[in-house]
Amino acid sequence: MIASPSAPGQGWLVPFADLALILFVITATGLANAVSKQEIEMPDGEVLAQGIGEGVATSVFIDSAGAPPLREWLLRHQLGEGEQLTLLCQYDGATTRRDVVVRCDALAEEAIALGRQPRLIVEEAAQQQVIAYFAHDRDPLLARSLLNSQQI
Repeated sequence: MIASPSAPGQGWLVPFADLALILFVITATGLANAVSKQEIEMPDGEVLAQGIGEGVATSVFIDSAGAPPLREWLLRHQLGEGEQLTLLCQYDGATTRRDVVVRCDALAEEAIALGRQPRLIVEEAAQQQVIAYFAHDRDPLLARSLLNSQQI
């Protein structure tokens, strides 16, 4: 501890600052060594994604009866650096889940054939729909990757 000539009654400030610094170092060390919780294993083998970090969409395709084919939309979009193609597949019941997953798989295969590797998100929602979009993802582990690159 550092001794300082201070007015009477203010000697508690230095030990308090020391304790705050120690607490900060312990917390920072714990966060740096924490295991990433990006995925949680579900009992039936499915994976529930946590904290995907989706950014703002730059282009959106809604799969509907009057929509142009996905292939045309994919060919029109010039892929920017860091953009990710996401297929958001929403279903409103157990029976429609199967149908939505089949449709998403077909769209994913179409995208892969054009060299675009999609990320599939299947979730329950108020209505059944399939949406494809390009977005720049926010990386939740950016600070950790910067820290690791400095330690090399």
